[in-house]
Amino acid sequence: MSEIDLLKRKLQRERSSRLQAEELLEAKSHELYQLNQELKNLNRSLEDRVEASTASIQRANLMLSTLHDTVLMAAEVEVYEDALRQCLESVCRFTASPLGHIYLTPDSEESHLSSTSIWYDSTDGQFSAFQKVTESIQIRKGDGLAGRVWETGELLWLGNLSTDNNLPRFAACPDSGLNACFGLPVKIDGRIAAILEFFSCEPIDKEAELIAFLRLLATQVGRVLERQHALIEQQFARQEADKANQAKSQFLANMSHEIRTPMNAIIGMTELVLDTKVTPSQHEYLAMVLNAAENLLSLVNDILDLSKIEANKIQLEYRTIDLEECIFGPLKSLALQSHHKKIQLLCDIDPNVPKRIISDATRLQQVLFNLIGNAIKFTHRGEVVLSVSRQQDEAGQSWLHFSVSDTGIGIAEENQAKIFGEFEQASSNTTREFGGSGLGLSISSR
Repeated sequence: MSEIDLLKRKLQRERSSRLQAEELLEAKSHELYQLNQELKNLNRSLEDRVEASTASIQRANLMLSTLHDTVLMAAEVEVYEDALRQCLESVCRFTASPLGHIYLTPDSEESHLSSTSIWYDSTDGQFSAFQKVTESIQIRKGDGLAGRVWETGELLWLGNLSTDNNLPRFAACPDSGLNACFGLPVKIDGRIAAILEFFSCEPIDKEAELIAFLRLLATQVGRVLERQHALIEQQFARQEADKANQAKSQFLANMSHEIRTPMNAIIGMTELVLDTKVTPSQHEYLAMVLNAAENLLSLVNDILDLSKIEANKIQLEYRTIDLEECIFGPLKSLALQSHHKKIQLLCDIDPNVPKRIISDATRLQQVLFNLIGNAIKFTHRGEVVLSVSRQQDEAGQSWLHFSVSDTGIGIAEENQAKIFGEFEQASSNTTREFGGSGLGLSISSR
């Protein structure tokens, strides 16, 4: 075989090997391309799943945040209309609904719902015509969205309003532009207290997660309404109590005034009879009548003062007075009582106390008379001391401090606050042993 034939064969083998190598390379390239496409598809799928998971987490976080804000709002907002508007806003923002509204169900047996003025509208009046229709129309049970929710007590979802013939408000306002709505009941102790309704121009997907969220939010709205009902009941009870107190105070004032007139006559006539010639027995009997009448008059005067205080009718008359004369008035009146009990009645006025002050002399003497009289009543031996001093704070404000001390039986610590109550004594034995109505210290404190 010639050298040329050998060369040709060699070239053919090389060409064949090169073709096989190219075919193999093309096959591998195609395989790599397929693997690359599969990798891209897998990566794209993974990104979609991550994006979906992220959106789901963000939605869940938004839901929790909305519920958290709603719970705080329901507990803290003072004006319940503001609380309800914030609830509507929370749902509207979460569901991208532009319009929210609330009905309050009637407490009586009325057969229709009346609209409230509580709305959330994020469109600057786009649905004002629909709102006017809503506020003017009466909804009966089974009518429209709210009526059906009221009748069934269940959430109602209407995804396409064009196919529903039971929508009287939309029939009255066909150009509202709203295409979807849903409503849910708010219950208090099993009774439907309100109905929340929300409207949208776009379809809203009915999801189990969203429904659960709406029911939780409706529970918070129920708490707002329950708190409002409790406040109304408290206000009503307070008003009734105030009326009863006013009636009682007015009755006491009238009765005290009616009793004082004949009592003054009894005291005056008894004193006149005592000035005449009477037998010792008659004098003793008349003295007992006079003492009882004066005690009764004192009690009537205390009741009259108490009724004035409770009715906020007490008035202080401020004028310039001589302090020593004002103080020695009650002391002179009580001096005979302390002398009979062989008790020293002393008065200590600090030199820094001014001679003349501006005050209500009558009320000041009334307080001193009650305090000193009580001290004498509960002291069997020793002394009763009235001390008057002047005190001043860092700002330069000054006042007078009156203190009554005695060497009597004292007051148990647990009864020290009690004795300033109305008709209260330190113990049940006090009234029987020492007498008194238990009003003097109460009036002095008030």
